[in-house]
Amino acid sequence: MKKTISSMFIGYNSLQEKSYFGPCNPENKNHQYIFYLYTINGDFDKLNNDEKIEFIKTKSSIQYEKLLKNNNFKIIDKQEKKFLYKKL
Repeated sequence: MKKTISSMFIGYNSLQEKSYFGPCNPENKNHQYIFYLYTINGDFDKLNNDEKIEFIKTKSSIQYEKLLKNNNFKIIDKQEKKFLYKKL
């Protein structure tokens, strides 16, 4: 049975834009970046505007997962990818 995506939710980045911009590493330092991708069973359209804003402004995966749980969303899968920037 083929599964399809019925909707997608894209949050804002730290510039409050719905887009990707490259990492800004600390000058002259090695730095690690961690990206998370979630597969979620739930309906963001049922949230009111204040609840949606709370999701958008979430800064950590722990806080995000807590919001999902409190709003009856189920995390089906979570993938983590780490990147290390090394100053040459």
